[in-house]
Amino acid sequence: METNVPSEQLRQINRDLSRRIYELHNVFKISLELTSGMSRDQVLFSYIVNIIGLMRANGAVLLLPDAQQPRRFVPAISRGFDDEAAEKFSLDASCFRLPELGDAPEILRPAVLPGRLENNPNLAYCKKQGVELIAPFTNFGKIIGVVLIGKRVNGTPYGAADVELLMLVNNIFANVLNQIRLIERLEKLSTTDGLTRILNRRAFDDIISKEVTRSTRYESGFSLVLIDIDHFKNYNDTNGHQAGDALLRLFARLLQSSVRTTDVVARYGGEEFAVILLGVNKDGSAAFCDRFRRLITGYPFKHRESQPLGFISASFGVASCPADATSARQLIRCADTALYQAKEEGRNTVRWYQGTPKTVTRSRRRQFTPAFEESK
Repeated sequence: METNVPSEQLRQINRDLSRRIYELHNVFKISLELTSGMSRDQVLFSYIVNIIGLMRANGAVLLLPDAQQPRRFVPAISRGFDDEAAEKFSLDASCFRLPELGDAPEILRPAVLPGRLENNPNLAYCKKQGVELIAPFTNFGKIIGVVLIGKRVNGTPYGAADVELLMLVNNIFANVLNQIRLIERLEKLSTTDGLTRILNRRAFDDIISKEVTRSTRYESGFSLVLIDIDHFKNYNDTNGHQAGDALLRLFARLLQSSVRTTDVVARYGGEEFAVILLGVNKDGSAAFCDRFRRLITGYPFKHRESQPLGFISASFGVASCPADATSARQLIRCADTALYQAKEEGRNTVRWYQGTPKTVTRSRRRQFTPAFEESK
């Protein structure tokens, strides 16, 4: 059967087909790499490097949701753009047409958006820095990130086939990124107290074991503070459990804001909290405990007048590693012993452990009288 198609045209069709097969092969390789179980940082790096190669672009910037403003997307990783310029990239979800479930997200071309550029300085900045394509990727109709693609290395414009490849990779990446986010959320839930949103007992036990090991290995000390809200049962019975929950949440926030970013705050159980003061000796823990004790006694908690003392107070038990103990279990028992003494001696006070640890349980604390030093 004869054909009237010129041989040169056939050769061009063959070249285009070979290129398309090569590009699809690259997409397959990228998908295998992105789904190979790498860490979050490795996945982001793999995506940005591969998308630059696939698009033959001079650079790309990946924007992910800001921690404080989820509808605002800020740089997470970039390649090929000036670092100072890349840090200023920022886009809001309102820049895009929110796709219907199953629809492809809108891909913006700054070069052909004169009207929108005038009304949106962030889009105008993208164009000024040489961004050619702005492509959001979605998961179940929600935008979860945006990639900015720079100019093509050879200077030619991006065609429909390029946009199709970009969307294909972005769909794969969106699924991978969503899985990572779900895993991170599950991991956070497993270590976070559901009521107060600080670390839970499980996370605390893991951290203190590691810190004790580090302390004994590198001869660096730290202090453990156990804090118990005084007369919490009375507060609950008098004002109701919702008020009690609100008190615990606020108490946890005040405690978290009173420590350094390097310190560890956890809900130890019920109305008890634990603080690991890293690199802090006895004098340093004394300053912290006294400062926080004064803060809560003067804080305008709701229903504070219903408490026996007329305000919200707490008792503190402190022990240090390695001075008082060289194992996590023993250190906790030492701090718990000191806390029991603080409760027995009238509450709203601080005690440091001195002596041999005694067995003290939350349900029934046995009587004993070791030597303690009182807060000045």
